[in-house]
Amino acid sequence: EWYLKAARQGSAAAQVRLARLYVKGLGVQRDYWEAMKWSRKAAVQGNAEAQTIIGDMFLEGFGVPQDYAEAYKWYLRAAEQGWVGSQHNIGVMYQKGMGVTRDYGKAMQWYLKAAVQGYAPAQSNIGNMYLEGLGVRQDYSEALNWSLKAAEQGDAVAQYTLATIYQEGRGIPADKKEALKWYQKAAEQGHAMAQYGLGSMYHFGQATAQDDITAYAWLGIAAAGGFTPAQDSRDAIESQLSPEDLERARALARELWDKYGNKVPGEG
Repeated sequence: EWYLKAARQGSAAAQVRLARLYVKGLGVQRDYWEAMKWSRKAAVQGNAEAQTIIGDMFLEGFGVPQDYAEAYKWYLRAAEQGWVGSQHNIGVMYQKGMGVTRDYGKAMQWYLKAAVQGYAPAQSNIGNMYLEGLGVRQDYSEALNWSLKAAEQGDAVAQYTLATIYQEGRGIPADKKEALKWYQKAAEQGHAMAQYGLGSMYHFGQATAQDDITAYAWLGIAAAGGFTPAQDSRDAIESQLSPEDLERARALARELWDKYGNKVPGEG
């Protein structure tokens, strides 16, 4: 109610707060029309966060027809004010060719603007671009450096990338112990591919005692979370477990799913 009063009096900060509440349905019924209304009121005052919200809504088609050109327009307004979320999102649009011609060079430029301000998702994406040589010369040292910056801030994608670098020894000596550590961190944030990697390490006894009960559980929640290759690995282990061990493995899988399951398949 306080936010509504302040928003009606023209407070851009209150208008943005109100818009976010409507987007997320926090304390009010989710209402994208109301979210857009209040975002626009703040955006025309030059509020970069509001401009970013509008960009998000056009990008995803929340309450409006999906429109990449409109998303880009609003992101650009915020990005030019230094808003890291919009700088990163423009980078994503260039990397994926969403409403613009795919351009890895421009993607990197925008990611860097956000990354030097400490924005972990941008740092993570830069790490991946160096790892794969997208728009830049492939450089495992830079990939490790940028991924580590993001991973240490808790970015699950970067943690997964680090785990693969250490496991495969890309540009550095392979280090299974470090791989296990970073797989664990990402897995506990619901990253399904990291859960698969972690389960596989338990299955093969890499940097840890061989444990098919734990392996089954992590592979099971990876499969349930949308990473389908984990299903075959889980089923292969299941065929080797005794009825008693299978019961224990399923119980552990339920426990891990409640804590760490990727409830939105396709994310992570």
